[in-house]
Amino acid sequence: MWRCERRGDRVWRSDTLATGDVTMVLARMALTLVLGLSVGASAQAGFERHAPVHDLSRSGLSAIFTSMGMTVKDTTEPGGIPWLSVTTKEGELFNAFLYSCTDEARATAPCTQVQFRILWKNNKGRTADDLNRFHLEKVFGRGYITPDKGMVGLEHQLHLTGGINGRNLRENITYFLRAADDFEEIVKP
Repeated sequence: MWRCERRGDRVWRSDTLATGDVTMVLARMALTLVLGLSVGASAQAGFERHAPVHDLSRSGLSAIFTSMGMTVKDTTEPGGIPWLSVTTKEGELFNAFLYSCTDEARATAPCTQVQFRILWKNNKGRTADDLNRFHLEKVFGRGYITPDKGMVGLEHQLHLTGGINGRNLRENITYFLRAADDFEEIVKP
């Protein structure tokens, strides 16, 4: 515990503990231990609370989408990049690609990178300048035009090696879908 004392016109900090402070520190430690055990017991694998995970599997990500009311289809082809085709409650279709997986063939294999992607036909003939205006106003998602200029897309990537919890993952999915709605105004006829 820090103690502050005034000496003249300055405030000094000291780290000496008074006798009452030791009792308070011990009481706080005991309370933290009791609360920590009860919270740990009630959290499902820590993911839904605040304990971060550092990778996700296709099946784990599918469960997150499903819990958000979305329909998921595992569209991974043998030997291909693991990906999920996701339909929102509103009927919006997007894809979730998983990268840096320990075993791309297994649906339960952990992956450390996830990318959300949605594409539209470039019916308005949008250019890079049009997309740059979107990027100047919005910070979430990266818009692009395919090399043949026939499609316009928006993507958002998550690198999980630093960790993410369930609430943050759901927020990122929601932010991506909001950005897709904003982006769609630029590309739809």
